[in-house]
Amino acid sequence: MKKYQITDEMRVMRDESEKEIRLHRIVALIDLPMVKKGEKGGWIEHPSNLSQYGDSWIHDNAVVYGSAVVRDNARIGESAVVRGNAVVRGNAVVRGNAVIEGNASIQKEAFVSGHVTITNNAIVTDQSFVSAFDGSIVIREEAIVCNCAIVQNAIPNVTTTISGSGIIGDNAIVQDGATIDGSYIIQGHALVEQKVHVQGRSLCVIRDNAVVRGKASIIGKCQIIGNAQIFGNAIVKNALISDNAIVCDYATVEDGSLIGSSIAKEYAEIREQAVLVDSIAQSNALIVRPIIKTVASKKQRPTHTPIGKLFDAGEKRVWWEEKQKTYDVKYLIQKISKTLPKDTVHDIAQSIKELKQ
Repeated sequence: MKKYQITDEMRVMRDESEKEIRLHRIVALIDLPMVKKGEKGGWIEHPSNLSQYGDSWIHDNAVVYGSAVVRDNARIGESAVVRGNAVVRGNAVVRGNAVIEGNASIQKEAFVSGHVTITNNAIVTDQSFVSAFDGSIVIREEAIVCNCAIVQNAIPNVTTTISGSGIIGDNAIVQDGATIDGSYIIQGHALVEQKVHVQGRSLCVIRDNAVVRGKASIIGKCQIIGNAQIFGNAIVKNALISDNAIVCDYATVEDGSLIGSSIAKEYAEIREQAVLVDSIAQSNALIVRPIIKTVASKKQRPTHTPIGKLFDAGEKRVWWEEKQKTYDVKYLIQKISKTLPKDTVHDIAQSIKELKQ
């Protein structure tokens, strides 16, 4: 038995390519959840746009056209549009001014509302929640939002964008202007918000209770895990930030690691596979190559490393600050010079002269 029929009520609209589309209003032939027999529904172009099986329905002024399909127990309402080859199925709900297009799929218990565009091959599934209370959200390309993840926007004139080929899952939250692109996994209870830019390459992972906010940039193959926090204008590129580590202000961590309770702040730079463990880098600190770590005694010091790695062209000072105590380049040289070949002594002395200029 059919659950709806097409009425004589018709309207004409233009699609995204300005092609004229003739739409027909539907009316219920039987009682359905939240729909009474004889109640008018939304608009479709063809009978194939809304399945005659299940409790699926198109409410209000919602529109479904092209090769798009609404099936199972899915519901489309308010001013939502489903078009192209998009599919809304399962118990999914799409409402507000949402647009589902391309080959996008909204399924299972997913909820989509507000000024949201989901396009290309993007998937929103499970009990995920995607809602733009204000501003807008775009989910496109091969992006997947699943497993109770939340993508939301509540800031006027701001767009939260998720693209590339990645997964936002579990209970992760992405919101309020964040831009996610490339290859990535954001999961656990991770929070990514505000004007953050994540540009994953070879898989960027943000998980557990990690927080990334402000105008921070996460680039390349990164792991932001544990209770790590990245905020301000910080830049993290091809790096590991884990445990309770913090990168903030204008600090940069590139090809390095922060572990334990380490902090990189102000204009500090951690580069060239350097690792900080339970340490602080701040002001204009530049840490390259050496491993700064907690040792058995309470005193902390850099481990041995080729002195050439302590200097970058144009740098006038390289130093590490831990617990209010500053170790300058001369101190570092004294600590590690015993392991250096004799022919590097001249280079060391010359470097110190340059630093004093």
